[in-house]
Amino acid sequence: MQKFHSPDKNLKSNNILEKLSRKQTDLNVKIKELELLIEQSPKPSYHKHQVTTSSSNERLSRAQMAQLRFKTFKNFITFLFALLLFAAVVYLLYIAL
Repeated sequence: MQKFHSPDKNLKSNNILEKLSRKQTDLNVKIKELELLIEQSPKPSYHKHQVTTSSSNERLSRAQMAQLRFKTFKNFITFLFALLLFAAVVYLLYIAL
C-alpha cells in the first residue's frame, strides 16, 4: 500500500526545510564571524618558562616576587585567623542558645 502525500504537507515540509536552511546559513555566518573575531583578538604571549609579570608586562625582580609571596602568605594567615574567629563565635552562639 502506497501513501500519497498531500500538497499541503509537501508545502509545509518545504517551508520547514527552507526555514531550517536559512537558520543554518545564519548560524554558519555567525560561526565565521566568531572565528574571525577569535583570530583577530590579541593572543597571550607564552614564554618557555613560567614568568610572573606585572600589569605593564615587565618581568618582576626576585625581590618583588618575594614580596608577593610574603603578602600572599600573610593574607592566607589572616584568612585562617578570621575563619578560626568566626568558628569560635558560631560555637559560642551555639552554646548560648
